[in-house]
Amino acid sequence: KDVRLLTFLSGMAGIAIHNRKLYQDLQGRVEELNCIYEISRTIQQHDTIDELLNSILGAIERVLELERLSLIMEDEDGEYRITRTRGFDLEEGDIRIGPDQGVAGIVLRSGKPLLVRDAQKDLGFTPENAARYKTGSFISVPIMQDDRVIGLLNAADKKNGMPFDQFELKVISTVGSQLASAYLRIIARRRESEIRQYRKDLETAAQIQMNSLPEIPGEIAGIRMAARYEACRDVGGDFYDFHYHSDSILSLVMADVSGKGVPAALFMEYSKTLLASNIPIFLHPVRTLEKVNEEIFRGSRMGLFVTAMLIQVERDLKRFRIASAGHNHQILYRCSSGTIESLSAGGPPLGAFPNANYKESIVHYEPGDLLILYTDGITEAHNPQFELYGEERLFALVPDVGEAEPQDVADRIIEEVARFRNGIEPADDTTLMAVRL
Repeated sequence: KDVRLLTFLSGMAGIAIHNRKLYQDLQGRVEELNCIYEISRTIQQHDTIDELLNSILGAIERVLELERLSLIMEDEDGEYRITRTRGFDLEEGDIRIGPDQGVAGIVLRSGKPLLVRDAQKDLGFTPENAARYKTGSFISVPIMQDDRVIGLLNAADKKNGMPFDQFELKVISTVGSQLASAYLRIIARRRESEIRQYRKDLETAAQIQMNSLPEIPGEIAGIRMAARYEACRDVGGDFYDFHYHSDSILSLVMADVSGKGVPAALFMEYSKTLLASNIPIFLHPVRTLEKVNEEIFRGSRMGLFVTAMLIQVERDLKRFRIASAGHNHQILYRCSSGTIESLSAGGPPLGAFPNANYKESIVHYEPGDLLILYTDGITEAHNPQFELYGEERLFALVPDVGEAEPQDVADRIIEEVARFRNGIEPADDTTLMAVRL
């Protein structure tokens, strides 16, 4: 009987001990979850990086009762820097952390949490180095993005003087994972906002650029004209211009800035302004291009240049004077004979070389002839087979539209080029002006 009783009592004692251990484990787990919950609540409440990082360090300090905390994050240059501290200050020279530097370097290289109960025993710290920590115990956990370390969360010196254990390691590791998610979410949201603002700015810039192009009159001084402009991006580098000097003299400009996008658009405005201010001063295509070339070469340090065709129509003499700055050939369609004449003149792009020389060509015309000015976005458009539209196709189309109104001419050419591309997005800006002389 005694043996059976003792066996029964020992079994009950074992169950009680087991239950007690389960209860303690459960109580520890509840305490762990409560700590994580308390800290996690602060993570979800903030929309800026500064607020998030300050709040999470404050919450960890309060809930786990710690004296020292630090947060190391990767910057835009891929370097790790201490961005936040609690319980100690840093000198400017201590802010940057290398992957081979101290305890932080161990975690940066391994990507695994580090629990140190005794710095001297666990890591072989000298007494002087271990004295940097009151308790000689600390935790460092990585903040991960996929498999890459983007930061470290470090904790040291519990206020009760006890070393850290697995409980704190689990809590801080879990918080580190949540911090990574919140941090990356805020970064993504900020980038989305920046992209939206950038798109909005581009739309505004595109509208400003469109408004800066001249409003072409349907007819002036007996000359009818129309223009079409389509940027391959939100903003472009092509431009056209029209200057009325008198009923006898008009100037036409077709130009194409090297490059695309915002840099080309800014350079376009700069070039267009220079041409617009010098054309009426000289009333001479060659001298105008020479002057503008010097201005652009001296003022531009971006390595951009602009091709341009400047045509001065002299109605009394039934002729026009041409000067070209490296621009592609333009078209004169002679209605009486149904023939096409390719227009060009010698000279380098504006801004490419100092002291450039430009040549002038004088062409006589008959009233009713059609002048077509365009940029290489027309002839260099390509289809899915990477065939270029080319001058040959353009020249073949011109007789079909030679008798049409200028607006119909411009629309038809743009439509034919779009049909040829067959769904391929344009690789360059497309600009065209049709002038019935």
